[in-house]
Parts: sequence; C-alpha cells; structure tokens
Amino acid sequence: MKIEIIEKLFTRSTSKKEMIRAFSVFKITKDNYISLLILLILSLIAAFIISIGNDTIRLFLQSVDAILDILLALFGIIFMGYTIFQAILNEKMLIKMLENTDTKDKEEKSILQISNESFIGLMMLNILGILVSYFLKLILGGIDREVSLFSSDSANILSSGILCTLYFYYVAVIIWEMKSFVFNIFQLFNAYSGARMIEILEKRLYPIVDETQPDHLKDRTEILEPEKTDLVESRDNL
Repeated sequence: MKIEIIEKLFTRSTSKKEMIRAFSVFKITKDNYISLLILLILSLIAAFIISIGNDTIRLFLQSVDAILDILLALFGIIFMGYTIFQAILNEKMLIKMLENTDTKDKEEKSILQISNESFIGLMMLNILGILVSYFLKLILGGIDREVSLFSSDSANILSSGILCTLYFYYVAVIIWEMKSFVFNIFQLFNAYSGARMIEILEKRLYPIVDETQPDHLKDRTEILEPEKTDLVESRDNL
C-alpha cells in the first residue's frame, strides 16, 4: 500500500473545489456523449411543450414542484446510502479499498477516496438543485401569469424554452447520475460481503490459539484474498 494514497485522504479541500469537481459529470466524453445527448433532447422536448403553452408560468411551476419533491427524496437516499457505507466500513474492507486504486482526474486515487468524492459530488449537485428550485418557486410564484418579457411571442417562447431546457437538463443529469450511485452501493455491499466471508473463513479454518502454547502451534497461513476488482463505476461512463 502506497503511503501517498493514504496521505491524499488528509488533503484539505473546500466546498468550492468539491462543487467544481462535481460538475465534471456534465463534461462530454466519448463514453457519455450519447447519454447526455439523449437527456438534452428530452429536456428540449419538455421545455418546448411548456413554452408553447398558454400558461407557461403555471406549467413550469408545477414541474418545479414535482422536481423539488424528487430532489428532496434523492438527497435523503444519497445521505442514507453514505451513512450505511460508513457503518459497514470495517478494518478488512477499509484496507482493501485503500489497496485498490484507479486513475481519476489524471491522478491515482484509492477506491475509498473515489467513493467519498462520488458521494459528496452527487450531494452537492442535489443541494444546488434544491436551492435553485426553491428560488424559482419564490420568484415565479409572485409574478403575474400574464406577464411577458418581450413584445414578440417568438422571443418569449425562445427565452422561456432556453431557461426551461437548462433547468430540466441539470435535473435530468442528476437523476441519471443516480445510476452510478446505485451501482457503487451494489459494489460496496459486495466488497463488504467479501470481507465478512474472509473473517468467517479465518475463524473456521484457524480457531483461536492459546497464547501459552509453543510458537510453532500458533503459526497461521494467509488466506488467499479475492483478486482486485473495480468497486466504483467511473462517472464518465454515464
């Protein structure tokens, strides 16, 4: 185990840095461009339907209410998942997650660090989405339903369509990112099961030895550990 990998866990970070890192999910790569393109098209369709309606503000506010409920529920799920992850992190699992490494952001990181960054990044995006949704409710809730930004209907439809698309696309990416979150939880539970199985096998194959016995009776052989596996799905593979 490299000491540099452990030292990275003590590197001081800020909420601003973590927020910037969290926005990497919007970065278009050869692995995720199809998913992002589909989400963008769906967002455009939803925004177009709302923008050409006779009561755009009311329809958009209804959408914001529904999205806000979803984001609050997802935040609770993510926070609970992170709490469970910390609770099941025993000694053997911790060592294994520190020994397994992967390259992320052009530097080598332990699976433990990548998992923590994945959780915090998703929670940051979710919190921002909740704040934006509340802000939209407060602002649009006090605006007259008949108000228009421009005298031209085409300009109003275009402007509202762009704003709705940006909002829907941001939320769609957060929801889609839950795919990676669920997969990571699945892999972490697999790792926990493997660590527990090693403990059970050690207890059955190597019962506790009396410390007063000669040293040659207390020799123990290492159990073959499971081969290295990737525990966290890359967030680029959306």
